[in-house]
Amino acid sequence: MFILFKECIPKVYAEKKEFVVFEARDYTGLKDTAYTRATEALYNEALRIVQMSGNNSKNISKALAHLKRAKKYSRHLDNEINSLGADIAYNAAETLAYTNKPDNLLQASEYYMLAHSWVPGYRGALEKGRLAKEKSCLHVYSRRSI
Repeated sequence: MFILFKECIPKVYAEKKEFVVFEARDYTGLKDTAYTRATEALYNEALRIVQMSGNNSKNISKALAHLKRAKKYSRHLDNEINSLGADIAYNAAETLAYTNKPDNLLQASEYYMLAHSWVPGYRGALEKGRLAKEKSCLHVYSRRSI
């Protein structure tokens, strides 16, 4: 088999002997730039989603997911990302908290806690989260006792 293969190669190529040298390069700067741009792109996409959609729960989750991913790439926009994440979660919680449906109140409680996790102490989100959870439990309990 090897003999057949050797016969197929023209003698011009068979007699050439060349080698390749690879240079080691440091791409750390390029990597940092890529991470910075990825963070900015994800932050801008989250901002666009929020401005476009309002309080749609699917889009809220999508925007928060973009912000969470953005934090993994770079820390240079941490303050903006944390503020936007807290604001998105808090506004979603506020919208849901004014209903008397236990499911909505539980979801509001989760959003309040999420706002608190983005920025600790954000507009009293921790306390409002506890109150929303208590309120939902009271509604469930009062329905069962009737």
